[in-house]
Amino acid sequence: MISEFVAYLAGIIISMIYCFYSFRKNYPFRKVLYTLIFILYLTCVAAITLFPMQYDTQLNNHMSNLEYRLELIPFETIWRFTAINNFYAFFVQIIGNIVMTIPFGFLMPVIAKNRSKRFYILHCLALPLIIEFSQFFIGFLFQTFYRTADIDDVILNFCGAMIGLLIFRLVPDRIKKFLRLS
Repeated sequence: MISEFVAYLAGIIISMIYCFYSFRKNYPFRKVLYTLIFILYLTCVAAITLFPMQYDTQLNNHMSNLEYRLELIPFETIWRFTAINNFYAFFVQIIGNIVMTIPFGFLMPVIAKNRSKRFYILHCLALPLIIEFSQFFIGFLFQTFYRTADIDDVILNFCGAMIGLLIFRLVPDRIKKFLRLS
């Protein structure tokens, strides 16, 4: 079985290529550092969302009972997790999906500075759509139905990214200026 090691290896290779390119172009050190942090973050998201992590037996037992499908009914999965009365599963699935994308929303304006609000919002929506499409495609391709492509995950991930954007907006201007390399 393919493990999350593949995601980490890809992240290392991408980081090395970026470092080589950025040092040849004489990018400022902070820009390189922030971009490497962003690449590391995206690598961890890919490892968590695209590859099964079988160490969590309580959650795996619950997930194995769910029928694999493309879930397109909004809030159905959220309701199911609130109804099962299992705080741990609720926390991992609901709160975890929100928290996972908060750094994305915060880091987007740092990495891609001076863009329109529309740019940030579209990217905050694109990330969960890419994740869910990839989960569906990988599950279909390898017949590994550990992951379910779910519209609720898109909603929760988008909310998390938007919270990250809001947090960035609340950061004082002098810190934003420092972070944005202005």
